[in-house]
Amino acid sequence: MQERFEPVTIMLTVGQMRNVTSVIEVGEALLDARWPDKKSQVYKEAVSACVAWSEGLATLEKVREAFRDAAAVADVLIR
Repeated sequence: MQERFEPVTIMLTVGQMRNVTSVIEVGEALLDARWPDKKSQVYKEAVSACVAWSEGLATLEKVREAFRDAAAVADVLIR
C-alpha cells in the first residue's frame, strides 16, 4: 500500500484543484503535460526525490517538501 503524507494542493488547470498525498501522485503531477516548468532545478530535485524514495534513500517528508518547492516555483501551489 502506498504511504500517504499531508496533502499538497496544486492547480494545473484553472478551477481544478488537486490534492497530492503520495509519491505516486507526486510523480503523476510532475509528469503531467500541463506542468508549466520541467526545466527548473527544483523540478529536477522533486523528480530525484521520488526516485530516491523508491530506492529507500529519501523520506516521504523529503518528497513532499521537494514537490511543494517545485509547485511553488511553477506557480501552481495552492497550499
